[in-house]
Amino acid sequence: MDWNDIFNQGRDFRVMNTLLLEKLLKRIGRNTGTALDLGCGTGDLAVKLAGQGFSVDAIDISSIALGKAKKRAQEVGVAFETHQADLNDTWPPLDGPFTLITCKLVLAFIQDKNRFLNQVKELLGQDGTFLLITPVLHSDHKYNKRLQGISIPNEELDILLQKHFQSIEVAHNEYFEELGHEKYFIITP
Repeated sequence: MDWNDIFNQGRDFRVMNTLLLEKLLKRIGRNTGTALDLGCGTGDLAVKLAGQGFSVDAIDISSIALGKAKKRAQEVGVAFETHQADLNDTWPPLDGPFTLITCKLVLAFIQDKNRFLNQVKELLGQDGTFLLITPVLHSDHKYNKRLQGISIPNEELDILLQKHFQSIEVAHNEYFEELGHEKYFIITP
């Protein structure tokens, strides 16, 4: 998949609802600190976190998306560090640990999910929180190709998360399209 082509076409992804983000941050118990946004795309979540008072680092594979993220940040008067990297490969050097790591709509595109989650855990501070937002597939339904491509099987996800983290809470469920189900997890080491 060529992410630069996708972002060049003007495509973008669902924005993070500001009221929901505020609710999640309140539930986590923080609205400032250091944040890392993995797969930031055009910067919607990174901008909102910076606007909340977080010092944000944002990673994406697409230089086009990062350019749009920087422009979005300038338009609202916030700033954050951007890093171009493929999360399936070597991550850039980062000044962790982070108090908050976010990953929205990216996990399905990660080839080695165990390696990815290990890296998240390494960068997460002892008292940090991992906010994972991902579409899931349920074994008792048949999904179209698009949903299969952007989602992870629910059972596989449960096993992966339990293998890497102590505390996993489903904080919100979002439903979209015919069978689309997106889970919002609050995860701590």
